[in-house]
Amino acid sequence: MRCEKTFQRKKPEQYESMVKFIQTVYKDNNKPTITLQIKAAFVAYHFWKKAPEEVKFLRNPHRHIFLVVSMIPVAGDDRELEFFIIQKDLRKYFKKNFEGETTGNSCEQFAVIIKKYIDKKYKVSSSVSVSEDGENGAIAS
Repeated sequence: MRCEKTFQRKKPEQYESMVKFIQTVYKDNNKPTITLQIKAAFVAYHFWKKAPEEVKFLRNPHRHIFLVVSMIPVAGDDRELEFFIIQKDLRKYFKKNFEGETTGNSCEQFAVIIKKYIDKKYKVSSSVSVSEDGENGAIAS
């Protein structure tokens, strides 16, 4: 009953503005979320000094192709960020910082480093997956 009385007191122009508001909210809430997926890779050697006996071979430097998949949110569907430009930038970053290097970095550590780089450069909150030879890996988000 109380609701009915509230609606009865509203003027027709108030209904129109409420309808417009509801339509705007509905439209915006049904807008899909867009996330760019950008893939790039680098070759490097890494090792894990504290590897358990069961996988002691990981203590020695070994080669991988580290596949990086970056997920970068954008506000719209009209190329706010161009993935070819970002991919080129990431490849340059990998070449300068990781390519051919021997490091103790794990997939987890690479993912965090790359995420921080992307987030700072493009002012986003990305997710970054790094895997060894496209198989096992880690995600930083």
